Amino acid sequence: MIRLTETNETVHSVANLGHAQAEGGTRKAIARASMDATSLEHSGADLTSLTGEGNEEGAGTLWQGVRFPLWVSVSMLLAFASFVFAWRVEERGLWSSHEGRAAQNAQQMLRTGHWLIPTLITNDPEVQKPPMYYWAVAAFSLLGGGEVSAWTVRLPSVLAALTGIGIVFLFGRRLWDLETGLLAGIILTTTTRYAWLARVGRIDMLLSLVVLLALFVFWREFHRDEQERTTKRWLGFYALLALGVLIKGPIAVVLTMLPIATYLWARGEPILPVAQRGAWGTWHRMRLLPGLLAVALIAGPWFAYAFWATQGAYFWEFVVHHNFDRALGTSSSLKSGPVWFYIPRLLVDCFPWSILLPAAGLTLWKHRQRLVQREDPWSQQYLFLLSWVISQFVLLTLVSFKRADYLLPVYPAVALLLAGWMRDRFARFEDRNATRPQRNPRRRARWVLISAFAMATLTAPLLLWATIEFLKKGVVESLMEFSLAERHLNLTDRFMMGHVERLLRENWPLLGISAVVIVGCVWLFQTGWHERRNQRMIAGLALPWLVCFLFQIHLILPAIDPLREMSRFAEVIRTLATPERPIYYFGKFDPDLVFHAGPPARLVGDWEELVSLGEGDKPCFVVMKASQLPWVKRDPRTRNWEVVADNRHTSFGDHRDARILLTNVPFAVADHPRRDEETSTRSL
Repeated sequence: MIRLTETNETVHSVANLGHAQAEGGTRKAIARASMDATSLEHSGADLTSLTGEGNEEGAGTLWQGVRFPLWVSVSMLLAFASFVFAWRVEERGLWSSHEGRAAQNAQQMLRTGHWLIPTLITNDPEVQKPPMYYWAVAAFSLLGGGEVSAWTVRLPSVLAALTGIGIVFLFGRRLWDLETGLLAGIILTTTTRYAWLARVGRIDMLLSLVVLLALFVFWREFHRDEQERTTKRWLGFYALLALGVLIKGPIAVVLTMLPIATYLWARGEPILPVAQRGAWGTWHRMRLLPGLLAVALIAGPWFAYAFWATQGAYFWEFVVHHNFDRALGTSSSLKSGPVWFYIPRLLVDCFPWSILLPAAGLTLWKHRQRLVQREDPWSQQYLFLLSWVISQFVLLTLVSFKRADYLLPVYPAVALLLAGWMRDRFARFEDRNATRPQRNPRRRARWVLISAFAMATLTAPLLLWATIEFLKKGVVESLMEFSLAERHLNLTDRFMMGHVERLLRENWPLLGISAVVIVGCVWLFQTGWHERRNQRMIAGLALPWLVCFLFQIHLILPAIDPLREMSRFAEVIRTLATPERPIYYFGKFDPDLVFHAGPPARLVGDWEELVSLGEGDKPCFVVMKASQLPWVKRDPRTRNWEVVADNRHTSFGDHRDARILLTNVPFAVADHPRRDEETSTRSL
């Protein structure tokens, strides 16, 4: 085990509540540690020296008996994260609508050479989001040979997530020590929603990285000595804000500045320039005015050009609809979420580490009085992380339109919070046990068995219900009878759970193997918790998560993908589309389908427009949802239209979002010179 010098042990006892309690376990010991912290603060000691910054050896309490050089530890962490985020990431279709739009925008940039205003294949300007993510996809596609693929669409998210793991490691190392940084990186890598969104080509991961990096820069610069603070150092912080604005708009500034303002307010700093004296001085320390000017100079020109190039459409669609309407709920097309929406999402999406959140929250609540002590470095670390989590969580809760992905910037703070709590907990109990006689092994085993029995007793009714429903009609179908499950389980979740259920029905031995794995992991977690061995506890949480992750990537997603992807159906469309005869899409575009089918593509907005297209002898091809086929058969004007191809029924099952290709001239396909066997089939 790595051990500290006497000086570092003294400082570490000041920085941690657990070490203060280890001096005697009494309130007097805590008071002495606080007095030592105050004297060190008055003597000019830097806050970062109290928090273990730069101490690569750390506290020596998290990884009992494990020693690795710094570069080996970081390399192992990043290699593990790379495997989780990138393994087989390109094999799945572009399920997300944003992935399809990103692919179209990047493809048009490479095809036309116009990069300033991204455009879709329909030649309509992209007015839903700023261009930064689309620029990144196009750049990676250009480096990869000029072809846009699922790999290049998701690569920015993969790299952003991987960089986020590195920043969390550095953040944890600066707040506490190297070992805590590694633990925070492991927690974030194995956080369910973070790992999934790392494999999806959405803007949210890139936004989360910028917010994380900006808050890391703030913490580093704000706690420097006054003479070391310069405008040049703060410009990096505001450059990150400008980058965030180019990624997702002004929400990047709000998600960054709100935790900072909350932290300053909790410290007792004046932050309201009009109502509080000295508030301008607080913001002047951050060089707020020159910083905001830098944000405007970096991000402003592109937004001004977009407003001019789209004749104001970008302002009304992005700024008004996608920001103000979503926040205030003033649009009828956007469904408002309940105020408690993010509470179960946080517990589910942070699984398996959300199991530890109640214990960590209880510890911080017990020591809530200490959190507001500005001279206590222990309080500053947790106060900043709590300000980060609570402020962003409350903000997103107040926003009318809610999505689970919006909570992504909170997860790095949760990982750091849990890592710091585990560090303090194990450090405290290690010091306690050093002065105590060893517990009786039989008594320890008896306590573990009692805890396991209590857990089994509490979960027995749920397991019994699940077994009965599994044998009768299926767990997934039964869950959908509850409004809470129907609200929070989207179609992808239901597909995955349903496929797992089918696998278990067809392979009964998997149930036995799963039960053995669960029991083993529960035993690891229980013994690690009660014996204060964090290696076992972490293994008890991370190993089953990793097994489930591999199961999902290797078995579930390949089975679901044929029921969601559109590439094979798009092959039929490509054989029929010509510059003189575009493919019409009725109602709305499916971004994935349009990307794979390619140009030319036209949108038909209403039914009468569709009918008028098919009135002549000129061949017309229309793509619509399979559920809309009865409309065609009921209308006498379109009753004779024929289905050329569809993807309703595949060899893997019924497609989740089935489409049909219709034509108004039955012999159009037969006369088409590019006809092949696929285009003459009714079903793919």
